[in-house]
Amino acid sequence: MAPNRLSRTLRHLLTAAVVIAAGFIGVYVGSASRGVIDEKPPALTDIFPNFKLTPGASFPDLPLVTDENTEVSSHSVLGSEGAIVIFVDLGCPPCEELTGKFQALIDAGGLRTDQIVGIGPTTPVDYLSGFNTTYGLTFPIYSDTGARFMHEYGVQGYPIMVVVGPDHRIRHALGDSRTPIDAEMVAAWLKL
Repeated sequence: MAPNRLSRTLRHLLTAAVVIAAGFIGVYVGSASRGVIDEKPPALTDIFPNFKLTPGASFPDLPLVTDENTEVSSHSVLGSEGAIVIFVDLGCPPCEELTGKFQALIDAGGLRTDQIVGIGPTTPVDYLSGFNTTYGLTFPIYSDTGARFMHEYGVQGYPIMVVVGPDHRIRHALGDSRTPIDAEMVAAWLKL
């Protein structure tokens, strides 16, 4: 294998191990049951001590890259009503499962494409469009080319969902792809 391919494979294996461990532990920050958010201490910080995208914190305004290789800011892609941001490693099965759940909601009319944003760590731009095409996604997935969310904000397990309000404050964070997601829950998350 070429060195670049090998490092990507090792990164995917490490990410899969973290995702599996998080899944067994049932990691939640603010649990959700039909859109009701508990005020529990953030469990993601127990697993990832450097995780800083916790409820009440400001969502950082960092550069992202589109599948057309255009730089945009993370705040500019959130929309005026806020959005659900999902951090995915584009190659982990739980991430593919989670993006599929959100796409199904979009297809059913329970979610608009401007209400969800995907961010992948240091993902090559050509891989973004291939991922969207392969999985039939109509919502954008951006590349965090400098891996700043990972290095500066502790996003190290995937998938992680963060609900960001119109004021760019984080309202909710969740780290488990097995969470049942429906239109009612998403509407409650976005209205908090």
